[in-house]
Order: sequence, then C-alpha cells, then structure tokens
Amino acid sequence: MTIIGFNFSKLYAVHKKASKGDVKVATNIKIDAIEKTSINIDESKLALKASFTYTIKYDPDIGSLELQGDLLFVQETKVAEAFLAEWEKKRSMPRKASSAIVNAILPKCVVQALIMTKDIGLPSPIPLPRMKSSNVKVEKDAADKKK
Repeated sequence: MTIIGFNFSKLYAVHKKASKGDVKVATNIKIDAIEKTSINIDESKLALKASFTYTIKYDPDIGSLELQGDLLFVQETKVAEAFLAEWEKKRSMPRKASSAIVNAILPKCVVQALIMTKDIGLPSPIPLPRMKSSNVKVEKDAADKKK
C-alpha cells in the first residue's frame, strides 16, 4: 500500500463551557467508506479512497471536536479488488491494511486537534510532557566551581 494523498474535508470544534477539575478525553477514529477513485497511476495498481471521521469528546461535556477527511492510497489491482469486496460485504478490512490506514490518519488528526483545542481553549486531547521541579538539578558552571 502506497499513500498518495490526504485531506481534511470538515474541521469542527466547539467549546461549551470552562473546565473544572478532572476532565476525561475520549478519542475515536472511524473509517466511514472505502471506494475506488478515478486516479490512474499505473494499470497494475488501483487507487482507493478511505473516508474517515476522527472525534474527540470530553467528560464532563465541555466541548468536542470532529475532523473528517480522505486518505488516498494505491495497491496492486488484485489486492485492491479483494480489499473492496471485503469492505462491501463486511464493512471491515484486513488487519494489516487497517493498521496502515489508521496509522497514516492518526498523526495528522492529532496534530490538527492540538492546534484546534489550543485555539478555542479546550484541554489538550493528548497528555503533554511536563517537567517536575523535584527532578531539576542545577549545576554550577566551571567559573563558579573554581571559586
């Protein structure tokens, strides 16, 4: 599988009220559809489009985010047709392909979600690194050591 394109088609964020106390964050990614595209790259390969929805919900309900978009990728025609047949029949994908698709979508969604939550004042959807003051060691520079 080779990824050839990615785009967002919907970016939605709402901040309902200020957060108080502990806030739980739930994220979800859903593949909504997989279909053929009209992109012709190579006769031996078929281009497919995976449409997705990435959501973030807060508990208590202080706001939410929803990102929608498409991931374009190519596969060998025989593999792509089997992939499409399984999707149309069961609405599922082979595990290896599913991992590759989700792993291509997640980093872009997480970065976009970080930007949007910062812009509208919601807590970060992922834990950010924090330095604890008890772990900080102050070293004297060489000039101070000579005194």
